[in-house]
Amino acid sequence: MRTRILTTSRRVLGTLLLFLTIMGVVFGYLALAEYRHTIASVRDRVSLRSQLVAAHAAWLVSAGRQTLEATGQLAAQIKVAPPQDMVDNIKAILKPLPGTARLTLTVLDVKVLLSTDPDVTSRHPVNVSDILAHPADQPHISAMTSSDNGEEQFFILSKRLESGGNITGIANLYLPVSELLSLWASADLGPDSTIGLLRDDGWMVARYPPPKAPSNLSSYVLFTDYLKKESFGVYDAVSPVDNRKRVVGYRRVPNIPLVAVASADQGFAMSAFWRYLSGVAVMLTGLLVFCGLAVRWAWNLLREDEARNVKLAELSEHRGLLLSEIHHRIKNNLQAVTSLINLQRMDPEVQRDMTSRIAAMSAVHEQAYLLGQFAELNLRSYLESLVRSIRRVYGNDVTIDCDLADMTVSRDTALPVGVIANEVIANAMKHAFKGQQAPQVRLATAILASDRAMITISDNGVGFAPDKEEKGMGSRLISAFAQQIDGEYNFDFSNGTVFTLTFKR
Repeated sequence: MRTRILTTSRRVLGTLLLFLTIMGVVFGYLALAEYRHTIASVRDRVSLRSQLVAAHAAWLVSAGRQTLEATGQLAAQIKVAPPQDMVDNIKAILKPLPGTARLTLTVLDVKVLLSTDPDVTSRHPVNVSDILAHPADQPHISAMTSSDNGEEQFFILSKRLESGGNITGIANLYLPVSELLSLWASADLGPDSTIGLLRDDGWMVARYPPPKAPSNLSSYVLFTDYLKKESFGVYDAVSPVDNRKRVVGYRRVPNIPLVAVASADQGFAMSAFWRYLSGVAVMLTGLLVFCGLAVRWAWNLLREDEARNVKLAELSEHRGLLLSEIHHRIKNNLQAVTSLINLQRMDPEVQRDMTSRIAAMSAVHEQAYLLGQFAELNLRSYLESLVRSIRRVYGNDVTIDCDLADMTVSRDTALPVGVIANEVIANAMKHAFKGQQAPQVRLATAILASDRAMITISDNGVGFAPDKEEKGMGSRLISAFAQQIDGEYNFDFSNGTVFTLTFKR
């Protein structure tokens, strides 16, 4: 029983391990698929947002250039002090730009001639030499700078003013970095995300949220690697500004020496994946708990079933022993009856016939307890045992040849077949071979169909014609037992005697 329970344990544990393996593979596949989807989604988003920033930068620079050109035309009219209506005209020019944009006109000695900025004195002065060296058809874009009081970050679009081929001054358009707030919010890349503009030389032009100080990023991987390969793309890197790991989308602004960037914090970008993973983990944990309870329940059922099976096996074995003992005792009792018959004074022929018939019945019980076959018997083994009994009763002067098919029949069929065979063979040995030099009996069986069989008993004796009026005991037994097994029989006396019986197996 302990061995059976151990087998059950291994079966249950094997099933559980197989289930866990399958669940692990499925969970791993789903997690990997979701991870790849999340990464692809984040990269697509930052790429699209960098395109949005590039478009905004292109519009801003284009609008600023148009503003500076219009301002240059008005500046040619300034003589000594600008009239108020000219200031109003410049303010009108600035309307398409963000509301906090400011414009200042200066001469080369950086003397302010006109300004829409009341705090112009707090602005960081421009680098005149850089502006003068810049092509006249494009505005110069400064790096991000801060006001003198450090409260505001901005960048400057500058254009030199000319009159009669001479440089008369500089127009400066101040664009606050805070104007990127609405664009940053609409990008919706989550907390710790950024958008920004960088000059081709690596200087930071604008960034939101604004950094503590302007930076030169020319040694940053964007300029040392990615921009040299592609004009747009996505990469993962640690920001040199605040040391946070981000997914960054970048894109060159067409016809303008700027690079637009948009980035999402990797931790936040992957938070959706981790939430998904946590949800799946909770679901899987619940499933594992349920499976654990189910396995425990199945374990108990299997143990109970094994215990029942062991008990049934013990009962079946005990029943077999009892049946074997019963058949053994019946055989012994039949042998005792045979002994009693042999002790009685009676006609020797009658005594032999009774002994032979009892032996036919005894052989059935012998086969049952020797082979442990109680419901069915092997007909060949049974008939071979029967032939040995007949030889003991009638002697060995007659040769009995057997050609028996290997078949099983029910015990209720075996006994009638055995009694019939006993009667036919015994009758041949008693009456068929008077004066015969080489007496021979042949016993054969054959399977006719799945449910029918045939037994044939023939001899080379003189043959006989049984009395049709008065039948003996043997004839009555043959007829009665043939009917019992749904059998049909006949005798052929043309050449010795041939008895044929077909019966239901």
